[in-house]
Amino acid sequence: MNSPIVSMYVIFIYDEFNRDIKDSLERAIVKIDE
Repeated sequence: MNSPIVSMYVIFIYDEFNRDIKDSLERAIVKIDE
């Protein structure tokens, strides 16, 4: 069941998710600094 295509898809979603978290954290840090 652990096919390469599924692994790539999961990594892609995980990468997008991580980017969203980083953007949110950076915005929160900017708000704290103001």
